[in-house]
Amino acid sequence: MTVRRFSRLWMIPAAAAAFAAVLLMHMPLSQALAQRQSPLPEGDGTVEPEPESHVQADPEAEADPDEQGQIGRPGDTDLLLSSDRWREFAYGLSFRPPRDSRMVPVSSGDGVLRIQDESLESLILLSFRRTEEHSSVAELAQASIRHMIGQPQARVTDQRLLTLGDVPVALLYYQVPRQGRTPAIRAHAIVQIDPRTFALFQLDHDRNPELIDKVKRTFNAMIRTVRLASPSELDKQRESMMTAAESFRQSGLNMDRLREALIPEQYFRIRHGRNDVGYMRRETDPEAELMGIEGILMITEMRVAHSPLEMIDSRAEYFLSHDRQTEYWNVTQTFRPAEQAERRRLRDRGYRAPEGATTPTEHLMFNDQGLREMGIITVTRSVAGWNRGIEKRDPPVHNAWETPDRGYISHVERELLPRLLPRDEDLPHAFYNYHATSGRMVLRTERAQEHEEGGFTVYSRATLDQPEYEARFDADGNLIRRELPRDMVMKPASYDELSEMWPMPERGEQLTDPEDRPDTPETPDDAEHPERPAQQNR
Repeated sequence: MTVRRFSRLWMIPAAAAAFAAVLLMHMPLSQALAQRQSPLPEGDGTVEPEPESHVQADPEAEADPDEQGQIGRPGDTDLLLSSDRWREFAYGLSFRPPRDSRMVPVSSGDGVLRIQDESLESLILLSFRRTEEHSSVAELAQASIRHMIGQPQARVTDQRLLTLGDVPVALLYYQVPRQGRTPAIRAHAIVQIDPRTFALFQLDHDRNPELIDKVKRTFNAMIRTVRLASPSELDKQRESMMTAAESFRQSGLNMDRLREALIPEQYFRIRHGRNDVGYMRRETDPEAELMGIEGILMITEMRVAHSPLEMIDSRAEYFLSHDRQTEYWNVTQTFRPAEQAERRRLRDRGYRAPEGATTPTEHLMFNDQGLREMGIITVTRSVAGWNRGIEKRDPPVHNAWETPDRGYISHVERELLPRLLPRDEDLPHAFYNYHATSGRMVLRTERAQEHEEGGFTVYSRATLDQPEYEARFDADGNLIRRELPRDMVMKPASYDELSEMWPMPERGEQLTDPEDRPDTPETPDDAEHPERPAQQNR
């Protein structure tokens, strides 16, 4: 077992997804947009002549677009865009989004941020991509064109190479025909970050003739504001965030404050759109004992629909000794078939399975156990699956790290941060923390903003290359609403409220039991569905 040092961990941002240059070819509309309008089907009829499969560079491409007006109109920046700059800290990318647009974090493989502008009937998806080989922005633009003109009657309406400061950018507009409807508009803005990494802004608009000009002007204005921080600027930003975090950790995270932030028992409902799809329960004990050591114990259990036919049960046990020198955690997540009562409740609430789907039969269980003591963090990760009496286990994976010299927070401290963070600082605090989903030590950011009308909002980023999620609290630090991955939200509830919606365990009874492994699920009541959809990426 190798012990790894992480004094400069932040220099290794993880790619958003493995990516080859041709991955520009996937880019479907997001599920959210599909709920508002039909997806873009391929047209039919005669294919128009293909445009050239290369991009002609603008002879003034090296000039500053803000001065040369290569894209959009200089006055549009303040007219059409928000005065606030959106930032991320993995690659140092920032930009000003459209005025009054809604920024929705995305945690799926096809993006990190969705920018919804209802007034313009448009959607912008931001994703970070990596190529297998070094690629120029012109080569990436060629891949985009080759894909788009492969759709019948789709055509390039505008293409250009730009330089924003010293950042190469390709901007391409397409017209995508749809049978019996006006053509839709799609745009790709490809921003080169390094020879193998780029950011992709994808615009989709339903081509409302009254809005199309303003949509293009707004998108162009937004791209004009894109900036990349230099490596030295990123170093400085992260150093400032880590310094703020360490100062707060030393002064604001003592055991007395942790005890004050504890809430003995909490219940939450989890919603997806208008549908209730799950719930969460949390219990804390400030005087627990583990392995003869006294400390704080926090147990969180969650049950949520991964799909209308499949549930996720999770249980997380976090322990922190009173001297904060010893920490233990045990996190188990199980994907399992939804029981008949669960499927019925979900269906009654409008959360229905797609046509042709049947209840799965397999179970998958992921377990992550960790221990921090004497300056060393050790972790064991295991995966098991069983289906109709057949069980398969992968060999456990063991890892170990030295505890970072500064800025490290335990799982218990991380869960209590929202109630303890200073609310008068704009700069995010950056802490080291073990990230169970990826199985690595990461740098996470937290920041809190107080509201004049009372209460505050906490913005959390689990890793530097993941989106930032919001959680709204009242003035006393009680949760009002928290954003979750996959467009879900969590809100406070009572045990009685949840019991009316779900078959809840009795108070004090454990929600999940890792040893409970039925060989087959109950006979599904979805007999009209002959097939199960393709396995989703987990």
